[in-house]
Parts: sequence; structure tokens; C-alpha cells
Amino acid sequence: MTAEERNKVYEEMYRKYNPYIDYSDVPFESWGCMWQNTMVIYSLAQTLAFQFFAESLEDMDSAWTRYISFLQKAGTLTFPEIIKQCGLRSPFDKDCFDYIYRTINSIRETF
Repeated sequence: MTAEERNKVYEEMYRKYNPYIDYSDVPFESWGCMWQNTMVIYSLAQTLAFQFFAESLEDMDSAWTRYISFLQKAGTLTFPEIIKQCGLRSPFDKDCFDYIYRTINSIRETF
């Protein structure tokens, strides 16, 4: 599915389930791109934050250096390129969530 097709499907679903909201005067939303401004973005950010946190428990200097590198690359590369260059796991890969779960669970067990 192309980006345009995804946007169209989202727009159709949004209009179907939110018929009382009119975003037609706002071009970005009317293209069906509102999904880009939802919890999906926050979820991706959270998976990266957990990775930086997990690394900080082992090596704070390395975690901080990679975090600053990540911030400096923002807006210059695609999301997958940035996470690869910063040595992070992709939130789209299962092993990312396995890693996060193991880390958070080990912290939880210490309480």
C-alpha cells in the first residue's frame, strides 16, 4: 500500500467514525494524514526512550552520546536511517520489544 493509499484509507475511516468533526479547512488533515499526529508517533518515541534508558543503566556516557547524536540527526534522515546510525533497535522489529520487556521486567523484579 502506498503512502497515498494509506492516507486515503485513514481518511475514509476517520470520516466514517467521526462524522461530526470537519477538518476540511485544514489541508494536512484533509489529506488523511492525521494518523501521523497520533499515538503512533508517541509509541515510536517511547520505544526509543526505553532503549536509551536501558543503555543508561549499563553505560550512561554511551547512552547520552547516542541520544545527542539521535537529536542532531533529526530532520536530516529518515526515521529508520537515524535509528540504524545510532545503533538502536527498530520499533518495527519484534526483538526491540523483547529487549525492552526484558529490561523493564528486570527492573520491576528489583522492587
